[in-house]
Amino acid sequence: PDPWAAVSLEDQWTRVVNEEWEVFDGDGPCPDVPCLRRCAGQGLTALACEWDERGGVVALELPENSFAELSAIGPLHLRSLNIANNPLSGLTGIAESFPKLLSLDVSFVEFDSFPWEDLASIQQLRSLCAEGCGVSEMPDTTPLAALRKLDLQENEIEEDSLEDARGKFPRLQVLDLRENPCSCDGVAYKKLMGSLFPHLSSLDNVSLAAFRRVDLDKVHGLKEAMAREELDPDKYHDESCSCLEGNACVFPETCKDWKNRDAVAAAARARKGTF
Repeated sequence: PDPWAAVSLEDQWTRVVNEEWEVFDGDGPCPDVPCLRRCAGQGLTALACEWDERGGVVALELPENSFAELSAIGPLHLRSLNIANNPLSGLTGIAESFPKLLSLDVSFVEFDSFPWEDLASIQQLRSLCAEGCGVSEMPDTTPLAALRKLDLQENEIEEDSLEDARGKFPRLQVLDLRENPCSCDGVAYKKLMGSLFPHLSSLDNVSLAAFRRVDLDKVHGLKEAMAREELDPDKYHDESCSCLEGNACVFPETCKDWKNRDAVAAAARARKGTF
């Protein structure tokens, strides 16, 4: 039986993000309550327990084992599955084995070709971690329409392939491309990511909130603060308010509006066209 059958999809996702389940590390049948079962680094090629003994398992962590086929694990009503560092050749049939999957980790699995099409068949997949999988191209096939979080660290994605991702992740909010040839700190890179993924809020583990456009005239107290003459010229005589150049001040003594320094800096960047 599915322990979350009566739970709405959004509440299921919240529970996955917050890891709202019991953790079961032992042998034998799982408890009847929603739980995470951990079987890491045990050389497993199949799960020992039968379907009717799997109880309330909604999440499985099976990294560093010897699973070669998904059929050795499912079918199950899983919402979260970690099969990192297993000798899987592909993900054929993953939607049939785990039709309700919301979160998947396949990091360090050496696929012959990264299985974007199989992943797209999981209709409600919200989170995908594929670190170190040798991914060289973004998907140019079926969109992963429900995906919110995508971790592709330590892969081989070139800048030229990024455009292929346009429209393929329409709801993506968090993207990590660190340790890829395409990743950099440049403004042009951030602007491209913003255009490809309009709902993006975090890029390469950095919040994009500081780059949102802010109307400089609406920043609270700035005009009044600009007229302030409270700086210490002897201590900071060579300093000026860097917020107005687009970089938040480090010292309150030199700042024109210390409380709103991040907003002022963001507005200044927007005025200068530097995102």
